Amino acid sequence: MEPLKNGRHELFIQGLLSGLSQERAYVAAGYRDKGAATHASRLARNGQVAARLAYLQELAAEKVVAEVALDRAEVIRRLDRNAETAFEAGAFSASNQALVAIGKTLGLFAEQNKQVAKEEVALTGKHPSEMSLEELQHAAGLLPE
Repeated sequence: MEPLKNGRHELFIQGLLSGLSQERAYVAAGYRDKGAATHASRLARNGQVAARLAYLQELAAEKVVAEVALDRAEVIRRLDRNAETAFEAGAFSASNQALVAIGKTLGLFAEQNKQVAKEEVALTGKHPSEMSLEELQHAAGLLPE
């Protein structure tokens, strides 16, 4: 979706996205203080403004999900490397701890983190408990694309 043609409307939206209240975003966009609360509320309900705001919020949410997925994949790669190194050194307890940490990160245990499961469903369409070992390894970034 393209930026709005009205620059002040776009600035208002950017202010809202940065965490400003409607009234403060309205004034920051270059509008007068007088009646700002009422006018800001009306502007926020404007169809084009509301649609643009929703669009940008969705983009921001998608970016956060992608960043979380990349961070999880890196954590799992490092834990996998630690498990292998510990196993090769005969440190089986340390290797098992790393494997348990991988399992917890992927939500494979009863105490699984519900947020992790929601993110995996959002990314793959499947709950981690429904995924094959290969799918889990792929989701963790342990297999090539």
